[in-house]
This record gives sequence, structure tokens and C-alpha cells, in this order.
Amino acid sequence: FRFFSIAPNPTLGEAKIELQGFAGDFIVELVSLTGQILNKKTLRLYENEYRIHTISLEDFPAGMYFVRIVGEDKVWTKAVVKE
Repeated sequence: FRFFSIAPNPTLGEAKIELQGFAGDFIVELVSLTGQILNKKTLRLYENEYRIHTISLEDFPAGMYFVRIVGEDKVWTKAVVKE
């Protein structure tokens, strides 16, 4: 991705994932520190499209989590903290 960010970080419940860049189908995963996939969604991005996807951490305890974006041949990961 040319652009991949998470805000607000830390969050009290919801965070917005901002994506822009490569075209194709991508899986957005919320992952615990132990590697458990807590939430999963498939997104399709088009060339140069800018997309905001909201994830909810409201049902999970405070702590650190990872947002993982899985593409056809690449994986991007960023940490997100729930207060």
C-alpha cells in the first residue's frame, strides 16, 4: 500500500483503517497478541482508490492488537492499542 494508517491509536473502541494503493482483493484481520483472528473482512480496492474501513474493538479487553492486511502476495501489519 502507498498508504495504510490506523486512527485513533490508541482507541477507546473504534478505529479507522485508511488504505490507498494497489488494486485487488484484500483481507483485513484483527489479530490478538497470541495470533488469534478476532475479526476478518474482505475488501476490494480499485487502482488509486482511497478507502476507510472501521474496525471495532469494543467487545475486547484493553491491550494491544494487530491489524493485518493480507493481499495476494504480501502482508502488512500495524499495531493498535485499546485503552
